[in-house]
Amino acid sequence: MMRRVGLLAGPALLVVTLCLARNWAALYDMLIPAVVMLFLTSWAMVLNLATFFSRNDRLLLAIGCAALLLELRMVIEGLVILMQVNGKRLTAVAEPAE
Repeated sequence: MMRRVGLLAGPALLVVTLCLARNWAALYDMLIPAVVMLFLTSWAMVLNLATFFSRNDRLLLAIGCAALLLELRMVIEGLVILMQVNGKRLTAVAEPAE
């Protein structure tokens, strides 16, 4: 049961980080643990996928691949949002006050 909860920690921290990025409050306090958890849980899923492949367990292999692809999609969307937030912040600083 603990491994299943651990696999949800990375995406949950990513969502919290993106919510904080909108306000730019304590972003780095959540970004570093989110990156660490995403890396560790992704690596654990890759190891699980190798085990499922070697045991020829197609159902778990398909579910694991789907979970890994969804996590990858969340990371890509998170990076896009962080770039948009950072771009808005940079243009707000660069524009002179009237």
